[in-house]
Amino acid sequence: MFFINSASRRHLWIPNQDQGWQVSDCTAEGLKCCLLLSVMPPEIVGGKIEPERLYDVINVLLSLQSKNGGISAWEPAGTSKWLELLNPSELFKDVFSEQQYVECTASAIDALILFKKLHPGHRKQEIENFIRKAVQYFEEIQRPDGSWYGNWGICFTYATWFALRGLTAASKTYHNCLAVRKAANFLLKLQLDDGGRGESYISCLAKKFTPLEGNRSNLVQTAWTLMWLIHSGLKETQHLFTEQQSS
Repeated sequence: MFFINSASRRHLWIPNQDQGWQVSDCTAEGLKCCLLLSVMPPEIVGGKIEPERLYDVINVLLSLQSKNGGISAWEPAGTSKWLELLNPSELFKDVFSEQQYVECTASAIDALILFKKLHPGHRKQEIENFIRKAVQYFEEIQRPDGSWYGNWGICFTYATWFALRGLTAASKTYHNCLAVRKAANFLLKLQLDDGGRGESYISCLAKKFTPLEGNRSNLVQTAWTLMWLIHSGLKETQHLFTEQQSS
């Protein structure tokens, strides 16, 4: 699960230990898992990871935040956009040059808030500044229709689910945050007649929401959307759905 970078002596979570390079969202999700395990009975999950190893992870996450508050995937953002000319992907757009990602930023917020709760004395002010800037990043890059563009999944559905997860972890809800309300309204407008949601991979390339051919629903994307509603603080969802459809 861990890789020790011989140059920096940092313990990093990575998706493939043989690959030898950290990925911020995998690092954040791994951190959150270990934090959750740390509050469970050791006779069930085993012993806790040494705090110093968790502190190394915090160092990595904090180091990857850009000036605009977003967090990159592998290294601090700053590569040239011309590298996208070498992008071999037929699905993912603008992923060959390092930049800030909604998905990575949301995972980092979620993990850091839990870390701050369980380890309140470690780099508290820096973590709070990180979270504040990350929330501002979400608010500033939100699209006029209330969605966010996703780089690592399809596409506006995927990223908006992540953004709402990060915002609500930072105590932003439908009732106190305009960005969350705009995202929830985006969600409500996209419900199909069968109750589901469906988004085509073409959204990734066109950077415009594109429904599945034939206005079909997709089970996974519908599940993401339900989690949107849960995270946004909406409780009377059926009432809201009915109002939206009648209008």
